[in-house]
Amino acid sequence: MNEFLKSLPILYSGIFGLLGGLIAAFFAYKSKKTEMKYNAEIKARELLYKTYEQKLKKHNERMETYSGIIGKMQGAINTEESEIIFFKQITPVILNQKKLLKKSSLIEMKNELKKLEIYQENMEYYNDYSKDFIKVISDDGSENTKELFFTIESMLNNESVLVNAILEEKSEKLFSKYLKD
Repeated sequence: MNEFLKSLPILYSGIFGLLGGLIAAFFAYKSKKTEMKYNAEIKARELLYKTYEQKLKKHNERMETYSGIIGKMQGAINTEESEIIFFKQITPVILNQKKLLKKSSLIEMKNELKKLEIYQENMEYYNDYSKDFIKVISDDGSENTKELFFTIESMLNNESVLVNAILEEKSEKLFSKYLKD
């Protein structure tokens, strides 16, 4: 019995050491789990951001293409070139743009602006865009080609402003949680 009493402090030390080790392992596990969750969330947000970035890149490439065509068309408008040459050059641009337009995309853009709470600050651009958009998709061919061309040019400029505003706001909201001071 005397030996048993002498071994009690060692036994207690072992039990407390084991409990301490278990508690430390538990908190290390929780910490690692939180870290892994945080890293996974950051990675998911980065991937989503890359998607936004790719959308913006595609949009900007499309706008760059149209800008080049619009620049050539403006040159044709401002020179002595005949209406027929201008019409032949601009008709594919107009037809291509009309194929891309759907009324639902106009509504989707407005809903996206409202969802992101940036509709009010972009209302003027949106109203101009929607007016031009409706004019372009409603054209039955009787519209003056030059006027329709300028309408498309205005529509594309406003679309570019709106798309950039949407993607910028989405990106900011995506990482705002991590960028707060």
